[in-house]
Amino acid sequence: MAGSGPADLGSNPSGAIMQETIHELSFFGSKTAMICLAAIFAATNHFAQAAQVILSLAAIYATVFPIRMVIFKSRPKPMQWNNLWEKFSANSLISVHVARATSMAIILSLYFSNIALAIIFFAIIPIVAISRFLLGKHKKEDLFFGFLLGLLIATAITQLIKF
Repeated sequence: MAGSGPADLGSNPSGAIMQETIHELSFFGSKTAMICLAAIFAATNHFAQAAQVILSLAAIYATVFPIRMVIFKSRPKPMQWNNLWEKFSANSLISVHVARATSMAIILSLYFSNIALAIIFFAIIPIVAISRFLLGKHKKEDLFFGFLLGLLIATAITQLIKF
């Protein structure tokens, strides 16, 4: 059924390029992106924003890790696991990429206070979500709960740490 599951792009060259492109779109929700954003804020003396990003990242993991340890939901494309970190990675429950992308969108939108930029930042969230879905990492409900978690955490943290 079209649109109901992860993309199977096959082994042809254009499919491989598409698969790599979809994978790279996930970067905008990666922990590397959040750490880079925090470093940029810190390097430009915007320490409150750097703290918001780091605390959001920590809060996302502090929330999702125990949930994933108690409740295991296999990814649409199942992964094998042999230790706790692999179990965390093999679990699709709550998209951490989408939570991180949402947190960054909120923090950046509040920092720049520019509607056009906010639209761009928030447009990245569905791009990350769609890439995670097409890669077979999550089902739709995992993506929704990731968005909700990122929204709640970033909203709380930006209220606690004002700039």
